[in-house]
Amino acid sequence: IPNAYNFISIPLIDATANSLPLATAEQLGQAINSQGGVCTYIIAYYANIDTQIIHTVGTTTNNFPIEPDHGYWVYVTALPPTDFSIEGWPPGERIVPLYDTSSNNNALYNDVGWTCYKTKTTVSEIATMLGSDFVDIGTYHPIFGWKWYSTSGNFDILPGRGYSIKVKAGTNPVLQYTEYYLDP
Repeated sequence: IPNAYNFISIPLIDATANSLPLATAEQLGQAINSQGGVCTYIIAYYANIDTQIIHTVGTTTNNFPIEPDHGYWVYVTALPPTDFSIEGWPPGERIVPLYDTSSNNNALYNDVGWTCYKTKTTVSEIATMLGSDFVDIGTYHPIFGWKWYSTSGNFDILPGRGYSIKVKAGTNPVLQYTEYYLDP
């Protein structure tokens, strides 16, 4: 995790880091800090209610749940950049609702996480899943900034990163896929 805002997701259920659960924003921040980072804020945007929630690590205020299908903004100040390792299980069948955000005041995109480990997924495949409702998808890197992709492209969608997806006005499609895994 580089120093700055990072757009991440926790792509596992029952996720832990250094045996610490990652069920809430506070737990996520403390887990990052336990691995050498200095995490001060975790931010979630919920497109369905047009609301951004900011949690300050070390407090109980706005301590929202961490979900595998959601993207989160994590502010980290630590030198050098910190790797963040987690353990858990791929969540199986996923149904991720997306919302028409054309009338939202705060943002125009759905912040999502991707949980598929078994196969490589590309922007083209996301566009195919959403059909004519798809507009574009973007991801953010703290050094290189935003990268946006429309219906074509072989840009890989990776677990652990956050993505912003825009859908056509008047639509509320879902991303639906299954992650198969073997029990150990």
